Formats: sequence, C-alpha cells, structure tokens
Amino acid sequence: MTSTMKSLQSYTEEHLDVTRRRGMRNTKSYLEQRKDWLNECDSYMAATGKGRIFRDDKTTKNIMAAIDSVNAELDSLLKGVTYANEGGDDTQVAQTKFDELFTLVDNHKNLLLMKGYMITSR
Repeated sequence: MTSTMKSLQSYTEEHLDVTRRRGMRNTKSYLEQRKDWLNECDSYMAATGKGRIFRDDKTTKNIMAAIDSVNAELDSLLKGVTYANEGGDDTQVAQTKFDELFTLVDNHKNLLLMKGYMITSR
C-alpha cells in the first residue's frame, strides 16, 4: 500500500474528474482489491500471533476505514451524486477523503522508518 500511494496521489491530483467514470471505477476496484489483500494478510498475522498488518489495532482500523470512506465516495460519484458548492467541483469531498488516506498511510510509513522496520532505497 505504501508503494502505490504516489500513483494514487497523481491520479487524484491530475485525473479525478466526474466525467472520467472509468478511472473512478478502476480506482475503486483497485482499492477494493488492495483492501481484500490487506485483510487476508491481517488475518494471517493475527492467526500466527504476529500482530496486525499496520502494526496496531488503531492504525489498521483507521486505514481500512479510510479505504472504505474513499470507496464509498467514489461509488457516490459514480451514481451521480453532486454537491452544492461555489467552485462546482464535485470531487472535492473525494479529494479530501483521499488526502486523509494518504496522511494515514504516510504517517504509518514514517513510523516504520523511524523505528527501523522499513528501509527505502529512495
């Protein structure tokens, strides 16, 4: 999940648009697949007594909830939900939810880096 955040951020900054429904559908599907995979890994780690996928219960639940929140918003946009706002940008709520997800994952990654659990070559 941490390695794909750059791609998702690029998508939300450059291509998140209600007129590009295929991109929203693909992103929603991608996030659902990642969440399923993360849940599978989390279940394995819990069964083997190795903790949670994102180190602790709180972080794991928050990141999973953020993924659900983004997917729910993308689903709403795909169904045609619009927002009454001055800027006319219906994706503003989705962008906010994406930003919350990015912040949670980035905070988790930084914590792993500080504790020496993760090494990056970049």
